[in-house]
Amino acid sequence: MIKTSANDILDYESCPRKWRIKKSGIKGNKQLYAFYRFSSALHHAARMFVVELEDPIKVFEEYWDRYKSTEYPLIYEPGESWDYLQGLGIRFMKQFPIVYKELGLTYILAENRLSIEMARWKLTGQPDYIGNGKMLYVGLDYKTTPKPISQAWVDNSDQMTVDAMLIQEHFLDEDPVEVIICNFIKETENINILKSIRTVDDVKEYHTKIEWFIKQVKDEYFPKKGLHPFNSPCNWCEVSDHCTKPKTKEDSIVDDINEFSKL
Repeated sequence: MIKTSANDILDYESCPRKWRIKKSGIKGNKQLYAFYRFSSALHHAARMFVVELEDPIKVFEEYWDRYKSTEYPLIYEPGESWDYLQGLGIRFMKQFPIVYKELGLTYILAENRLSIEMARWKLTGQPDYIGNGKMLYVGLDYKTTPKPISQAWVDNSDQMTVDAMLIQEHFLDEDPVEVIICNFIKETENINILKSIRTVDDVKEYHTKIEWFIKQVKDEYFPKKGLHPFNSPCNWCEVSDHCTKPKTKEDSIVDDINEFSKL
């Protein structure tokens, strides 16, 4: 059985060779970007407000404060600093309770790991938030981005489809699921809400994608995928050194042994 997730399949689609290298246990050169940690702080503060009714500003400040110390060296993009992101986070958390109230949702679960198990695969996921709204079930996800997320992305997001798929499976319900993105936008310093629907047909289509993915993996189909020069995933790939390095004599011997074993 192959265990997978929405992000796992997206990684494979981005570059099967990279997916195989990472699955072999090779770890890439990770860099601790401040914006990623900032996103985690916002996510945590939003969750604690919704689930525990805690003051989101206070929760954010306590979380973000740990990165003020040089013990956690962060990489800041031009124009960023710890103080700037702290102020931005406070402004977001002042808005969040108002935005959340306007959604009119009733909380059910938050960040519970759910799964679907079939004969050949097990799909797992952890929706940020599951609740009731105008539709019986709603899946909500927090996203912090430099620029606004487009409605087209929300309508086509595999991650949100999987959230809906897991909700339907967990609650034994085949009604359409509303999916919502709560987008914290650095550029505008505002929170944008984007909504979409996932139907039974959307879920069936994703089932087909999973089966395709399982077949490719079992057939050992792991080609490189550089795509176009102006947006190549190779430009930001953390394992590119393991992909493009020339073969050694030892590598060739291993390849020959593997080929022989298949005969």
